Amino acid sequence: MIGAIFLHTFNCCGDAAHGHIRVEANKNTGSSISIFLPLEVESIEKIVTLPETTAIPDGDHKLAGKCIMIVDDVVSMMTMLQEYLIIQGATVMPFDAPLQALAAFEKNPDAIDLVITDETMPDLSGMDLAKEMLTIRPNLPIILCTGYSLHATPESVSASGIAAFFQKPVKMRDLLQKANALLAERDHEHKSD
Repeated sequence: MIGAIFLHTFNCCGDAAHGHIRVEANKNTGSSISIFLPLEVESIEKIVTLPETTAIPDGDHKLAGKCIMIVDDVVSMMTMLQEYLIIQGATVMPFDAPLQALAAFEKNPDAIDLVITDETMPDLSGMDLAKEMLTIRPNLPIILCTGYSLHATPESVSASGIAAFFQKPVKMRDLLQKANALLAERDHEHKSD
């Protein structure tokens, strides 16, 4: 399939390494293969799973022109999500520290189209980060992901103004569909104004 990009997840040596392979083929520029391995292996609650195989034809970049901020203290998970969203056409601002993410957001809150954040992080939880961001920009679409949290439930997340909630492990296809839906809804509201 010339002009297609493929992502494939794999486990090497059982559960020792969770990574993915990115293969790009283009008749004009040739092919490239990238192999991504996490820097560290985390517990299964922290794993964000990619679909077994996802083919994305050229021109089907629904997130093109969108800037998405990712906040996750687990660098390997943040990196895999970043790569997946870039393949979908998004510009990604990754942060492994929520206070740094908040500082960047405060400098230019209108530059961010969507935020995807983990819940359990040092210094500031995902819900607290979202609360601060929503104080600055109340209509900001935020997706919160968590492996386990006593206080981050679908009900509490919805009541806080966060647009969507995912329990880990997250299926990337579901996350992408929700991101596209939230961005389409936001774009529709902006056209109505």
